[in-house]
Amino acid sequence: MAIMKKIRKSVDNVRKKYIPTFGEQRSKAKSEDKKTFKSTRDDKKKGKLSYSTMGKEEVAKKIQKVKNDQVENLVIQDLHLSMKKQLELK
Repeated sequence: MAIMKKIRKSVDNVRKKYIPTFGEQRSKAKSEDKKTFKSTRDDKKKGKLSYSTMGKEEVAKKIQKVKNDQVENLVIQDLHLSMKKQLELK
């Protein structure tokens, strides 16, 4: 059994080096503080695609921040318009 584990481990190490999974590619790029990484898929069929290293939570936070900024801008614009109208009435 110990020999099989060693063989499996060495095969897995070689596989990770030459044919990493998507998750392994993403975690490596994220640990290197890269924003994107290219896939190792076959170049001839579909080409190498670029992917973001951001996770689902990070994307959701970014979208929420943009929405909040838009709402704040609308509130500020409404305040400016109401102040203008008040100044015009005087």
